[in-house]
Amino acid sequence: MTKQAIYMLRHGESTSNVKRVWSFEGELTKTGIKQCEYWASYFKDENIAGVYASSIKRTLQTAEIISRTLKLPVIISDDIIEVNGGIFMEKSVDLPQKRAIEQKLYKNWENNMVEKSYPNGESFLDVKLRLENFLKKLKTSGDILMVSHQLAIAVFLWAFCVNRLKSFSECLIGRAGMVKLERVSDKSFRLDKFDAKPQIS
Repeated sequence: MTKQAIYMLRHGESTSNVKRVWSFEGELTKTGIKQCEYWASYFKDENIAGVYASSIKRTLQTAEIISRTLKLPVIISDDIIEVNGGIFMEKSVDLPQKRAIEQKLYKNWENNMVEKSYPNGESFLDVKLRLENFLKKLKTSGDILMVSHQLAIAVFLWAFCVNRLKSFSECLIGRAGMVKLERVSDKSFRLDKFDAKPQIS
């Protein structure tokens, strides 16, 4: 198999991040735009052959800033949108009830109880299946940049990395964080770089 790197980038800081709300809405803040400009400069020196982004506005904005520098089109995919949190959507990410359910849910996922889901939301298996669908459409030549979301990236790392981290919660990267993977096979990857941060003032 041809050597291929997959860069996974969490979108830049958004208004929903600042408000601490779990939402499919919101757009990049000024800080978020600066973070994306940093990554645009970084990726212009890499061999990026394709840029993919979820259809949610903040990820599209992130990808578009980078793609202008790379002179590549953005390929939009609903397969890599953020996990649907069910009853916790449009609510504070710091709700004690959410934190308690999430802690138990992550342990279930680590123990291969992948059908367990957020109340009225998605399960690990739901997200893994759409990520597998994404991989079927992915270019296999040249390096890839995938702009997505914290939980979607975490599921990818836990599901497909041959050298995954010790716990699911460790797979959660910060705003505008980046991970680099090397493809091993159709659906397996080796983690090469984890949660690199944009260097902005």
